[in-house]
Amino acid sequence: MTEAAPPDRPSRAHPAGCDPPAERPPSQPSTIYDRLRTQITIRPGQTERELAHGLFGKTGCQPRISFSCQLLLGRGLVVRTGAGGRGQPFRYYPASAV
Repeated sequence: MTEAAPPDRPSRAHPAGCDPPAERPPSQPSTIYDRLRTQITIRPGQTERELAHGLFGKTGCQPRISFSCQLLLGRGLVVRTGAGGRGQPFRYYPASAV
C-alpha cells in the first residue's frame, strides 16, 4: 500500500486574507523591509494601502505593511506624515528626503 503525498503547505503562516508574496526575481531586494524601503524611495508619499498594492498586488496585505512601516519608522529609516484614518492617512517618505 502506498502513502498519499502530504498536502502542499506554505512554509510560513500569513495573516488572514493575505496571500504569500510572489516569487521574486534575483535582482530584487530580498526582505520585505528592503522592498518596502525601495518602494518608499521610488515613490515617496504613499499610504500603507498603496505600498501594499505595490508590493503584493491588488490583494496586498495592509496589516503586514503597517507593521513593517512602524518598524522602519522606529529605526529612523522613514518618516510619516498624516494623522491616520480615512481623512488623513499616514504617508511615508525616506528619512533622507526630509
